[in-house]
Amino acid sequence: MITPAYAPTATERVLPRMALDFTTGVLDSRVTIARALNTATRVNSSGFIELVNADLPRFDYDPVTLAAKGLLIEEQRVNLQTYSDQFDNPAWVKTGVTISANSIISPDGTSNADSIIENALSGQHQIYQSRTLTAAPYTWTVYAKQGEGSKRWLNLYPQGSGVNAAAIFDLTLGTVTFFGLGQYLSSSITNAGNGWYRCSISFTGAAVNVFCVAYLSNASNAIGPTYTGNGTSSILLWGAQVEAGAFATSYIPTVASQVTRNADQVTMTGTNFSSWYNSTQGTFTAQIRTDVPTTVNGNQFILSASDNTANNRINIFRSLVGNNLSARLTSGGVSANPGFIGVIPSGSVVTCGIAANIGSNQVISAGGSTLATAATTVSMPTVNQLGIGVSDTLNSSYLNGWIQKLSYYSQRLTNAEMQAFTK
Repeated sequence: MITPAYAPTATERVLPRMALDFTTGVLDSRVTIARALNTATRVNSSGFIELVNADLPRFDYDPVTLAAKGLLIEEQRVNLQTYSDQFDNPAWVKTGVTISANSIISPDGTSNADSIIENALSGQHQIYQSRTLTAAPYTWTVYAKQGEGSKRWLNLYPQGSGVNAAAIFDLTLGTVTFFGLGQYLSSSITNAGNGWYRCSISFTGAAVNVFCVAYLSNASNAIGPTYTGNGTSSILLWGAQVEAGAFATSYIPTVASQVTRNADQVTMTGTNFSSWYNSTQGTFTAQIRTDVPTTVNGNQFILSASDNTANNRINIFRSLVGNNLSARLTSGGVSANPGFIGVIPSGSVVTCGIAANIGSNQVISAGGSTLATAATTVSMPTVNQLGIGVSDTLNSSYLNGWIQKLSYYSQRLTNAEMQAFTK
């Protein structure tokens, strides 16, 4: 923390009063993490998925490059799929396949991934579980890898009365080769390292029994195909997950029952906040990343200085309208919104900021080359805490992504400084 005891020079005035760097893998002592239960996971610095104990930060890393991604902050989710990495368990219905359990090293670094081997008969080659869902978005995800024998494609196919969606994944090229059908929303394939890919399909459920099926396909566009197997070809699976929501979140391991991962509550309160906050003027900047698809509507908050209500706060967020970055100052329930300052592309790092002061009656927000200002008579709000990756302690509108850096300047930066600092 930098606190000049004198009038700062032109250079010194742009030093942050508070600066957090979450890519170092070390949590600043002023930041508090609250997340009940030991059910959350992250990718560690060696590239393997591991459990993180309750109330500890999830510093996440890229499983391929091992580069630091930042502090992972997510909403609460439940994995509805049981025995998520035990496909030999009777909870998984098998047709036209046999299971070789614990046959290869999985994305968690241990030999607990299963080989799904097609038999030599004509028919469908599949495993599945069924779940009673509701008329809402769901996401069906599994880690997959090309196995032995002839090349096989993975087909994720949620199906049931009124539900029909499919996606086919090439586990050699790491591509989605087919997607669609009536209740389809989106799909993705992400490199998880060592030949593994995380394959995902989002769809609209219904209040019926929905079969979340994983097929072996013998062609890049064959949905739930019937073909004569050779008795040796296979795909490798690990880490199955079905969750309510229009996008995938981090893996939640299960055994005999469904498991909840609670939301990440990241805050600075008390003197940890007041020691650097200036009640008359100031500037926040943040560097973040989110992999939430741009097609998903819903606010994602990057930061919110507040009094624990929506009536007084300074925040930066991804707007539910058009995937746009936005910033807002609210005092006494009255808001000043400078307008949209760009977009948050899925999978990209974005830096953004908001600046305000009493004297100029102006709020400014920036996202690199994009600048927005708003003249306002709204006074600076009275706030006493900082929510990181969440709207406030109303506990809603989570970032569902990674905070990499967050800074606060006790001055209202100039327009040029804002643009320079948010490139």
